Amino acid sequence: MSHCVGFRGLWIAELALFGLFAFAACDPNPPETAEQCIRSTGTGATAPGAAREYTCAGFEERFLLAIPPACASGGCGLIADLPGATAPAENPNLETGLREMTRNLEQPFIVLGADRPPQLVFNAASSDQIFEFMRVVATVFDVDRDRIHIGGFSNGGSVTFDFICDPEKAAFIASAAPQASSRAIGGAAVCPRPLVPVLFFTGRNDEIAGIANMDRVAARFATGLDAGAPTIIDSSPIGNFVQQRFVGTDGTVFERIIYDNIKDPAAGPPQLGGHCYAGAFRPNPGACTEPAPFSNGERTLTFYLQNPRRP
Repeated sequence: MSHCVGFRGLWIAELALFGLFAFAACDPNPPETAEQCIRSTGTGATAPGAAREYTCAGFEERFLLAIPPACASGGCGLIADLPGATAPAENPNLETGLREMTRNLEQPFIVLGADRPPQLVFNAASSDQIFEFMRVVATVFDVDRDRIHIGGFSNGGSVTFDFICDPEKAAFIASAAPQASSRAIGGAAVCPRPLVPVLFFTGRNDEIAGIANMDRVAARFATGLDAGAPTIIDSSPIGNFVQQRFVGTDGTVFERIIYDNIKDPAAGPPQLGGHCYAGAFRPNPGACTEPAPFSNGERTLTFYLQNPRRP
């Protein structure tokens, strides 16, 4: 049935007075809402390691959802795993493997990917768009609101910092894991205090984010939380790796992973030195080539599991 029946009747009855307004207000084929788009595209389980693509009206971003069988009926968590600039939404899973790692957990997660065609660069509006789409996904799949997390690399890390610092977005997520980034989306300075628990991946040889810039973010977070000296929870001479934990006076956890890993120029483009995923799930152009004593995805998932929404 047309959404315009009432207006048409009014137009027939009072043509001279209301006719033009009736046509202006009448759209017989309104675009799908995001919820309708997700439902019409599909809510069933995806194959292991695979994801379904969603392109919905009103969004510049392209979204992917990896849906474990148990999640089609509700109650799962939700993880957004966002790529760096110029990388497609499919790329982060090569680095983290979160689709595979979360699929068969006793309490699985839907894993969301996103990019922004055609440049594949998130802008200031992208953070709001990703937030809105995550909220709709949470509704459609009846997601466990205590187990919603977001992480991202470089440009995706900047979106993640926006979630960490924006009160409305922070209230929606439980914890976050930015990587290789030192600015919020749009180039804004990162807030002085994280509003959720954070795991921060930082490479000493990162030629894009810059270790000095990431040091400043880490220092701001530790100071903002009034956390004092960190505890070293893991370390290794491989990659000069160390993982620190700061705990704020209110109990908020901030962990930082620091490493020397780089990508060997002989491995091909892109050539960004240490601006690469350390401990990648499988070899790929965005991964560091040197050995890492940790798995990127496992560290991220462990942090998410340890940091559901606090009461």
